[in-house]
Formats: sequence, C-alpha cells, structure tokens
Amino acid sequence: MRKSFLFFLFGVSLILSACGNQGGSDKPVNPSDYLAAPKDRIQVLNDRIEDPAGPKQYPLRTFQGQTWLGVNLMAVVKDSWCYQEQGMACADYGRMYTASAARFACKSLGPGWRLTTLDEWKEVLKAYGGYIGEDRKPKGKSPEAALLNLTNPAHHFDLTIGGLRTVDGQFTGEDIQTFYWTSTEAVPYKSYYALALEKKGAGVRVTELPKEAGGYCRCVRD
Repeated sequence: MRKSFLFFLFGVSLILSACGNQGGSDKPVNPSDYLAAPKDRIQVLNDRIEDPAGPKQYPLRTFQGQTWLGVNLMAVVKDSWCYQEQGMACADYGRMYTASAARFACKSLGPGWRLTTLDEWKEVLKAYGGYIGEDRKPKGKSPEAALLNLTNPAHHFDLTIGGLRTVDGQFTGEDIQTFYWTSTEAVPYKSYYALALEKKGAGVRVTELPKEAGGYCRCVRD
C-alpha cells in the first residue's frame, strides 16, 4: 500500500486520488471563519536573521513560544535546488532540499535552529483551519481553509505552492501542489513526514515523502 501511494505522489499526471480529496467540499470556503483567536495565531517579530551563505535576510515570526522563519529557507547547501534550476524560482519559492539537506540547512542558521517537527506543524495548521492526518482523516474543521489562510500574505506566513522535485530529478507541480518537510521520520531510512499543500485537493494533508525527494522547509528556534 505504501509503495503504491508513493508511486502515485510522483506520477507525471499529478492527478489527486480520492483520499486526497477528503475534507474537500463543493461549497465555497470562507477561510476567516476557521481562524483561531488573534492571540493564538502566528505573530510578527520586528527582527530578522542573516543567512550565513548570504546575502539574504529572513523575516521572523513567533508561535507558541517558538521563533519561525517567515518565508521558505533559501540556504545553499548540497542536495538543494531551485525549481526547474531557475534562480528566479528560488526568489519566489525558496530552495528545495532532500530530507537530510533540509535538516543541515536549518542548523546552518546558527545555534538553536532546526527543521520543524510534524507535531509543531500540526499546531500551526490547527490554528488556521485543520489538516488531513496521516490516518487520512480530517483534523479540525477545514483543511481547505488552512491552505487559504497560510498562503494569504495578510497572515504573515507566506507558504507557497512551488511544486516538487521527484526522486528521479524531475520538477513538477508548480502552482498545483507542493511539499514541506518535517523532521519526523515515517519509515526508518526511507521516508519522512511532509505536509502536502494541494490547490485542488484536500487543502493541507500529512503524507510520507521519500527522503531523496525535493521539498521546501521552514526552520524553528526554541
């Protein structure tokens, strides 16, 4: 079952399966209806952090006592890419990383910085609408609203739909779906959990991603 699901993820067609549409609805979603109270959302910090590989500064956010990058990481490390190997894509989306490269790149920001865990991502998603869990069941009222809220610049987190890099080096899915790594291992030595953001699917769901694939990342500091 896992093998067939991973094969589906990286098919050229990128057609979403029925399970990917759980939580979907034919009714228009008003994302603001599903937001947590303002004090329980991501807050802006009046500070920035320098990328050691620079020149690049990242805006910072705070959520539940942690500091988050406010945009996707762009640190240049081994096993990282711009979408379609185009520099402008990195400016739009950040860089794609393998699972191990994402962990290394976050640590390169300095003491205390690391790749976000699955549980930390889930707390953000709950505050903005919900998600489809690894058991393929909805958690929260609207995973669709979470996608709309977290890609809305007004909420200061700027998640982007920047496609993916498959394990065989193909770039696909721009403006359709994308994946954000977590540091939480799914299958030892094979895959990690990631967030799938799907414009025409479930909204946001938890999935497994082969560790050699290319996904985006956010870093946190306690």
